[in-house]
Amino acid sequence: MNVGQIYRAVLTEYRKGFGRYLILSLPARSILSLLLWLPLRFHSPPSDMFISTVLSISLLSILLAPPLVAPFPIAGFMYERLGLRSDPLAPFRRLGKLLFPLLGSFVIWTVYVTFGLMLFILPGFLIFIRYILTSSVIVVEGEGGYGAIRRSKMIMEGEFRRGAVVVLLPVMAEVLISLFISTPVAYLGGRTSFGGGWEYLSFGFLIPLLFDPVIALLSVFLYLDIRSQKEGLSEEMLRMDFMEMER
Repeated sequence: MNVGQIYRAVLTEYRKGFGRYLILSLPARSILSLLLWLPLRFHSPPSDMFISTVLSISLLSILLAPPLVAPFPIAGFMYERLGLRSDPLAPFRRLGKLLFPLLGSFVIWTVYVTFGLMLFILPGFLIFIRYILTSSVIVVEGEGGYGAIRRSKMIMEGEFRRGAVVVLLPVMAEVLISLFISTPVAYLGGRTSFGGGWEYLSFGFLIPLLFDPVIALLSVFLYLDIRSQKEGLSEEMLRMDFMEMER
């Protein structure tokens, strides 16, 4: 599949299961948004730092989300894709079995991405793209911790450019929409400081919640396409990989 075909497939799938994907993303997104809100709760940046605050939180919200938030909509998609049980709690039960490997991947991912952003913003994005398939590896192959990150890197070998085109467009769109919605209203309100109230609810929670399933679906479509090209992945092989965790 080329990039255009991946986007068309993802948008079709997202429209078809819009409510379900939001529900699957909601618990993990709530936890991540709460963690990012806590610093604002105890230290409110001045209003002249509003744009930089929105940018910082939006980027962290996007770049830290994949190993924590994306596995849930990916698991929901895989159950649907393979024609398995439609129990709405099935993705949560599956990932409950992988809780500690998932958290291990999230911690390692957070260290990598944060270190990359501290060096300069670009390395953070490079790490994000190189390891973007980590969530799909966790869900489909049952791998976790550093093993999932290493496996993602292996699958992405030679596919970095396509991966960048696929995942960076929604990242840029999410940041721009966050700025577009939050900044004018905050300035019209004449705020003297940024309190992390309703402004944060918009760009720190609601907008990311809408984009989380898109990035998750883009990554799993990319994962499946690369594996089918490189490893000859068939539907039967995919089913066997996925069902291994169901036993």
